[in-house]
Amino acid sequence: MPGDILVFMTGQETIQSLQQLVEEYALNLSAEFPGISVLPLFAALPQAAQQRIFQPPPPNTRKVILSTNIAETSVTVPGVRFVIDTGKAKVKQFRNRLGLDSLLVKQISKSSADQRRGRAGREAPGQCFRLYTQIAYNALDNDTTPEILRCDLSAAILTMKARGASDVLTFPFLTPPPTEAMEKALLHLLQLGALEEHGSISALGRQIARLPLTPSLGRVIVEAARPEMDCLLEVIDIVACLDVENIFLTAQTEDVREKAAAAREQLLRRQGDHLTYLAAIQTYAAENSDRRRWADDHLISHRAMQNVMDVRKQLRAQCKHAKLLRDDAKASSAPDESTQERILKCFLRGFGGNVARLCPDGSYKTFVGNQTVAIHPSSVLFGKKVEAIMYDKFVYTTKAYARDVSVVQLRWLDEML
Repeated sequence: MPGDILVFMTGQETIQSLQQLVEEYALNLSAEFPGISVLPLFAALPQAAQQRIFQPPPPNTRKVILSTNIAETSVTVPGVRFVIDTGKAKVKQFRNRLGLDSLLVKQISKSSADQRRGRAGREAPGQCFRLYTQIAYNALDNDTTPEILRCDLSAAILTMKARGASDVLTFPFLTPPPTEAMEKALLHLLQLGALEEHGSISALGRQIARLPLTPSLGRVIVEAARPEMDCLLEVIDIVACLDVENIFLTAQTEDVREKAAAAREQLLRRQGDHLTYLAAIQTYAAENSDRRRWADDHLISHRAMQNVMDVRKQLRAQCKHAKLLRDDAKASSAPDESTQERILKCFLRGFGGNVARLCPDGSYKTFVGNQTVAIHPSSVLFGKKVEAIMYDKFVYTTKAYARDVSVVQLRWLDEML
């Protein structure tokens, strides 16, 4: 039966693993079967690679598109007649006990399942194969959980406070969030210094609220603007990288991986991911000949870096408007060791709750919640053992991972927190 196949999966890692397996399987197909063209689709994929799903396959070839839920509602892929639905998706959820945003693999809702099924019949009759039973489908929630019930509320509460809503706990929300989530957000804002002891917004909180960032990143920016820190431009560059999808692409072959590793070696910093991001954006910004070629050579997403440059420009303008950044300020092209330490201390001010210490058994445990975390394989620090780490993101797949990780010293905690 003719037609292409769309497979819904949970994330980039699972997509790339299955892609390798399907491509190996396709090599052993006899001539009586059509060829297979495996095409991944996820947010961090370069735009040119994403566009390949819309192109017709070669003669006697079937497209197999491996996608996250990005293909659930936002795009219609021509030629798809078959949908394979795993019934799962990666969902961002705030975990109140840990005070962390987590990416968790969860069951989809019935409405999402029906949307996925509808992808098979857009242009002609098709079929949907669900990798779960009718009983499992009947047990699914009817609709996807509203974001206000699963996200960190600190940004929303800070905005409400800045606009005069003094008692947020009794605010008439259309969908009231859990009280525990509200209280956790208020405590987080208090720890950042964005709220006074009695709950009203502080002068620092008003500064943070003017920035188009999460309260934690806003606190980092304000800290970096202090004269004794004097590293705002460098911190803006890093924050811009953290605000977009991962700038580093994953190599599909060993040959490409080796070439990329050699090219990236000059960008990697032993202190971790934050300073590596800084080196990457500063080198990219200094490239005056062909930035796209530079990005390709370093296996860095040119599209992501363009977004980083846009965010960087906006943040600089916002900081100048807020009188945090002088018009004549200039960033150091190669920050010295003292500047690097000040940069990391600024991030520690905003992410002091995201610190894990090295234990005698070689694992890392968080100070908040005593949660065991591992450094994500994408990190510069993967496989390294250091006194303590600070991280921006917490991801749970097969186990708990820390992403965007840097080395910190335990004595800094006494200085900054």
